Amino acid sequence: MVDKSHLIAVREKQQELQRLLNEWDPIGVMPGEFAPSDQYDCLLGLLDRLQRGDEPGKLPRYLRRRLSHAFGLDPDQSHPEQFAERVFAWYWADPLPGRKTPSG
Repeated sequence: MVDKSHLIAVREKQQELQRLLNEWDPIGVMPGEFAPSDQYDCLLGLLDRLQRGDEPGKLPRYLRRRLSHAFGLDPDQSHPEQFAERVFAWYWADPLPGRKTPSG
């Protein structure tokens, strides 16, 4: 049986992460204003990585790969390390229950 409260918590985290991604706006398109508000949904896999306890150093590599693959742009222009630090701190300030702690 699926725990409905857990599904709600996950959806809320996804929405918060989407807001953070849109604020970061790594390709400079202003989602919701000049681009679809779901422009960065391809980066929501960050939540899975945070839930499984990925170490902070893995997040910028993930972001670089996804930005390069999904948008064909130089990911370093958007400073993925800074965003990774921000999103890591955001998630672990209030993690989803029962998730692994970061591994390093």
